[in-house]
Amino acid sequence: MKVAAALITKPEIDFDTFLLVTKGMLGRSPATTADANPIELCDADRFVWCLAAIDKCPPCSIHLLAHVSFSVMLAAREADCRKALNICAGMSAIQAETNERDYVMVVVSGTLLQWRDAVSAGLKSDCAYIFEEIKRRFVGARLESVFK
Repeated sequence: MKVAAALITKPEIDFDTFLLVTKGMLGRSPATTADANPIELCDADRFVWCLAAIDKCPPCSIHLLAHVSFSVMLAAREADCRKALNICAGMSAIQAETNERDYVMVVVSGTLLQWRDAVSAGLKSDCAYIFEEIKRRFVGARLESVFK
């Protein structure tokens, strides 16, 4: 089965303003732990680590994942896309027919928390190939820790 997926929107974080204001208000930089991480973090991951430092909780805390959003564009068989959209319930989505018979294109937008839950559920579904491709895109964006 053919599927195409792309991570088309990612959060853009104004770290200069965010760190200036939080350091001024808290008297400390929330980026200290993230910056000390031996693994280079993508902006979304670094932001979650900074939020964890503000909230004084582990960076893997679920509620922090709701602060960053992503959009995924995918093309796949219409029947499988319908199943995938059901798994992605609660996320914003649009759908269009394509030039290829029985295939549709969809754009789905949601928080990292919603994507984590959808990918986890989707990998256990009969349209798992779609969610394997979506997960590959998040891993390619250095967000593999979310799915562990």
